[in-house]
Amino acid sequence: MAAGKYAPADTKQVSGLVEILNQAADSRRKVAALQGFTRIDAPEWEVLDTPDRRRAPLAIGEPTWVPCAEMRGEGIFLRFDEDRIVAWEHQPEVKQREQMLVRAHDLWRAQRQLPPESWPGLRFVLLHTFAHVLIREFALEWRFALALADIAARLPAGHVDAWAAVLTSTAAPDSATEARLIDARPGYAVAAQAHQLVNAWRVNAPAVPGAAVALALRSAAQVHRTTAQHQPSLVINGPTSPNVPVRLTSSVVVEMIRAARESLLIVSFAAYGVTEVITELVASANRGVHIDLVLESSAPDGGALRGHTGAAVAFTALRDRATFWHWPAHQRAAAGNPRAALHAKLIAADTRTALVSSANLTDRALSSNLEVGVVLHDPDLVRRLVRHFTGLMNPRTGPLEVTR
Repeated sequence: MAAGKYAPADTKQVSGLVEILNQAADSRRKVAALQGFTRIDAPEWEVLDTPDRRRAPLAIGEPTWVPCAEMRGEGIFLRFDEDRIVAWEHQPEVKQREQMLVRAHDLWRAQRQLPPESWPGLRFVLLHTFAHVLIREFALEWRFALALADIAARLPAGHVDAWAAVLTSTAAPDSATEARLIDARPGYAVAAQAHQLVNAWRVNAPAVPGAAVALALRSAAQVHRTTAQHQPSLVINGPTSPNVPVRLTSSVVVEMIRAARESLLIVSFAAYGVTEVITELVASANRGVHIDLVLESSAPDGGALRGHTGAAVAFTALRDRATFWHWPAHQRAAAGNPRAALHAKLIAADTRTALVSSANLTDRALSSNLEVGVVLHDPDLVRRLVRHFTGLMNPRTGPLEVTR
């Protein structure tokens, strides 16, 4: 089954028969369910709705569930010219070919004791054949697609739009096209990328029209932007390396707190000396952000921190603006080890972004210590992290308790 919502289409004629619909899809989802197995022959059309001894069941009894595969992805939306299709269907050689196919189809059904009707029609044959041709064309042009994906990942959005406008009115991948791309929107290293695009087009897919290249470039850029939103990023503190681009933990912590609009979940083993973090948390509370602080206790209070003060002392300014949580000693004993420590370090903002790090909320951890962490941008994964702690905070079943 499939579901989707579509924006108004902008058509691009690519031949006398077919045009590409440059059509944005809010969602496109297909779910395939496995209902049984056959040998050699695949179930056809209405066979699934009739008793079919040739299909082996998944289980001895009636299954309570079946395996499914959910597929989400991009696609090219095509529309065929109806007048051309009708004219093609009425050609004598096409009709003769259809009669041969119908006879073969009826024979196939008779051999399997199926009713002689349900010929899917010549248009089905056309679509099936066209799909195979299209798949083959994609396979032959995969190098060009990879080149476009690489270029789209490095071009700013403004350059993608400017280049797509140039390519739409371009007939061939030549030096004039390369010059027009460079002039369309100047920028750093644009000349090299323009040369890469034109050269890849000329070598791998010279017959592809400029409008199709423009659509492919825009699509590749959109896929890159969507994918990048869910890619984790690396954060560090302490000594840096020239080998890998990274961000500083202190900057990411402040940025995440400032970006929060609804909720903040902060978990830390130790906390002290982070004046800027406290200031940003107070500002977040003032704009209505709900803040949960899950912090380790001191040893006298059943925690693992040495000394007589727990991590909550660092957040005194938030005493009436946030909810403080701790892991009491009796709950640690119930978990199997009374000396267990609340050692996690996590900041989750609005269940959309989370920082998982080795760094505590201390001045040294956020400045000079060698610390490593990752920022998660996948909302599904972040929600799972937050739900885990929400379960731990459950007043009836969770081991964490509100600090009074």
